Amino acid sequence: MKFDTGLSPELLQEFYLVALDVFRQTPYPRGRSEQTAWLSLLTTENPEEAENLVREYPWLEEIYTEIAMLRQRPEEVLGMFSEALRILDENTAKLMIEELQKRVEEKDAEIEALKRQLKELSKKEY
Repeated sequence: MKFDTGLSPELLQEFYLVALDVFRQTPYPRGRSEQTAWLSLLTTENPEEAENLVREYPWLEEIYTEIAMLRQRPEEVLGMFSEALRILDENTAKLMIEELQKRVEEKDAEIEALKRQLKELSKKEY
């Protein structure tokens, strides 16, 4: 299935959109690949499916353990989210300051150019 969003972003990476509901419902031979494991992880709906998936892909056990811990302590997830927002706000503020500093420097350069023009004009008049 392919569709055109009409967007043409200029990115360095290539992105693929996967409809997880289609992945879950489409019967096809699922090979043992890392991609299949991750997509299956994202579509798991109950503990039995999770147990079967961990049996098939043992490396997912650590991820499921962490997910289970986070489900029991949602305040930790909120803390991580708050920290991410704090960092984002800090980076946004830094970017805004850098942009303002650049504009100030551009204006200073314009003022200096105008001062030089005024000096030249005043020398010509005398």
